[in-house]
Amino acid sequence: MAGKKGTNLGNENALKFRTPEARRELCERYCEHLERGLSKESFIDCDPQTFRKYMEKYPSDFDTQKVQQAERKCRLFWEEMGVEMALHGQGNATIWIFNMKNRF
Repeated sequence: MAGKKGTNLGNENALKFRTPEARRELCERYCEHLERGLSKESFIDCDPQTFRKYMEKYPSDFDTQKVQQAERKCRLFWEEMGVEMALHGQGNATIWIFNMKNRF
């Protein structure tokens, strides 16, 4: 049974990012997205499962360390916001707490 369009990497015709250059650009955009504090789920180019499948199938096109660093920067983005709220009392702590619980 075929998977959703773009997620069945066993079917080369379903690949959206066919070239190494396209996959490297995907990785770059993904990392930039996360570093801005945005979630994996809101990455518009592909869903998180598809991204991971590309990473597994084409490891030379994805800088694993850079992806891991981007994931840490995403968390840092939100933790720094919490520190600012704790030190300066600016922001909505309830919203921040729920965001952190749901995100991490």
